[in-house]
Amino acid sequence: MLLANFAPATRDALIERGHNVKVCEIRGADSQNPNRKCLATPSPPNEIDIFVVRDTRPVARTETPGRMGDIFAGGFVDEMRSRVGSVGNTKTFCNQIMANGGTCVFFVGNPDGFLLRYADVGIARKTDTRLFPRRTAYRWPETEAYRPLVAFIERHYETPEVYLGLGLERGMHRIHHLLEDSIGTPYVIAGPPFPSTAPKGFVICLPDYGDAPDVLHDLLATVLPDLSPHLFPFQEDQGWLREPEFRHPEAVVLEGRRITMENEMRRAVGELEREIQALEEPESHLRRLLTTGGDALVKAVEASLNGLFALTGATDAKLRHERGGLRLDWKDRFVLIQVAGSERELRGDVVNQLDDRRYQFLKSLGAPVETVHSLVVANFDFRKRADPRKRGPMFGDEIAAVHERLLQAHHGAMSGWDLFRVIRAQQRRDIALMPDDVLRVLTAVGLFDFDTFIAAQRGA
Repeated sequence: MLLANFAPATRDALIERGHNVKVCEIRGADSQNPNRKCLATPSPPNEIDIFVVRDTRPVARTETPGRMGDIFAGGFVDEMRSRVGSVGNTKTFCNQIMANGGTCVFFVGNPDGFLLRYADVGIARKTDTRLFPRRTAYRWPETEAYRPLVAFIERHYETPEVYLGLGLERGMHRIHHLLEDSIGTPYVIAGPPFPSTAPKGFVICLPDYGDAPDVLHDLLATVLPDLSPHLFPFQEDQGWLREPEFRHPEAVVLEGRRITMENEMRRAVGELEREIQALEEPESHLRRLLTTGGDALVKAVEASLNGLFALTGATDAKLRHERGGLRLDWKDRFVLIQVAGSERELRGDVVNQLDDRRYQFLKSLGAPVETVHSLVVANFDFRKRADPRKRGPMFGDEIAAVHERLLQAHHGAMSGWDLFRVIRAQQRRDIALMPDDVLRVLTAVGLFDFDTFIAAQRGA
């Protein structure tokens, strides 16, 4: 077996288990075709029965970082310690292996993988489908085909952190889905041999299981002997002894109960995960309150306020966009909302903008002064992506001075974090806000203090 893009420790672990394993080096471009990447191998392809490739972000060399420039993207498995027996492009190499009846196995990883593409073995993949086996595996249709392969997938649910979907590009023919879930998402695909006259060789693609010797050993011991028995003429794993006809009848019954319990557990977990997703996806705007600025923050503030109105039954509150930010029309009141999110503290120009906006609004509408209010909602220091509980004062260190400045200008201000906490407190039923309470928050003058507000609501 030849490994590509696996760590040397993986090879050593497999050799200790009795496998005949070698590694190859991924080198720079083929001089005749710069779009092909060369493989420098210790053996020619006609001496290789199984070629296993981890098609993911290339393993980087650490011993001699100065030589990274002559290796494609740092793609390299192991320093060659013996004479290179064969150098050729990936496509030719894979085709020759399969022409001799060998099998090529690709662990398809993240979109940075390139070997499957350069091998050009008749399989192309999309990079926009991700598999999550704990959610979807239990939906596999019942099948008796490829049972060792199904058992292999079941044993290694937790091995990869993320599976990349093996979606096929349009126009691909003679590609077989060896295993897929009930909605047609393929977990394992196989391609035709090259050349097409080869009777036994083929390529198989699985999700990326990482640099895991246990997985490779399991693949060699159970899956490949079933799919490519001609490569294991002396291996008899006596798997037939595990069939029901040869097992204790009560053990067969208990095994069936175990499988049923596991399927029910996966079904229940999958249902819970879907319920969690249904709750969290619609409120992505709350997360943007804490992590964005600019137009994205304006949209997050708008969605968050509309959510708060819905929670409190304030059905007559109407938010609208206008030049300079948002405007709330509610109960003969007008709240001009300025959104800020890139400064480190409340700057003078923000206050000046609120002054000017309120003046222009009063001038154009002719409404009584006491019905027009102004509010700045800010997410300062969001670029640090820090936990908002650890950012310190959202409006700078001079809180008292900021508060006094807002009082003098008759403006209100609150942070995105405080708006977030008000919504969460209402959702948790820590408080029971009524529409008038929300209106008082949005029309208050000065700097909003969440702790004081919550204490007052609980004491009301």
